[in-house]
Amino acid sequence: MKPLRIKLQNECRSKKIAQHVIEKDYALSYVLAGISKHPKLSQSLIFKGGTALKKIFFGDYRFSEDLDFSTINAPKGMELEESLQNAIAISKEFLLQYGPFELELKRNPERAPHPNGQDAFNIFIKFPWQPTPMCRIKIEITHDEPVILPPEYKPILHNYEEALECIVVCYPIEEIIAEKLRALLQTHQKLVARGWNRPRARDYYDLWCVLKKYKNPRAYARGIFPI
Repeated sequence: MKPLRIKLQNECRSKKIAQHVIEKDYALSYVLAGISKHPKLSQSLIFKGGTALKKIFFGDYRFSEDLDFSTINAPKGMELEESLQNAIAISKEFLLQYGPFELELKRNPERAPHPNGQDAFNIFIKFPWQPTPMCRIKIEITHDEPVILPPEYKPILHNYEEALECIVVCYPIEEIIAEKLRALLQTHQKLVARGWNRPRARDYYDLWCVLKKYKNPRAYARGIFPI
């Protein structure tokens, strides 16, 4: 087995991507794995967004930074934070087979209360060769956004010469696309003024990639938007 550092350096060279980007992508898989093995969070946090496109649907896709979830009967407040602490401990157990990793979860203090009841956390990860944690992953959890379509159960696409056999509960791709369409089509004037939900270039890119790949783009919004 190749040492982890060598594997990640090889990945950097082959993809011509900076090492900190590859390290974050690697760590994202194991944070997801920890959540997928937690008895409460595995069924109540519904994975969505651009990172889900890479980690669940496509694999070879743009690199992402954050983990976004909607919820179905998920814990809140301190119970949620404690559950995430336990999930991160599971992630660490996975990672320790490859070296002395360190992981720390901290709640992210928001500038103002989110209008949709959102919790945000940062996970700081120290790889074995780093003197201090140099990888940060943000988790955003939205509690009162309805999940329209039945969630799907899909394996994590890890792609680092490692067996990571974990199943994640996620939005179907139709709902991921519908959510991105909604974010781009709504004006959100008050939200933009407060710094929330600004239109992002990556949302346009995600829509372009998915709608280019599939032949019937109207099907992605059917049942979610009136067409």
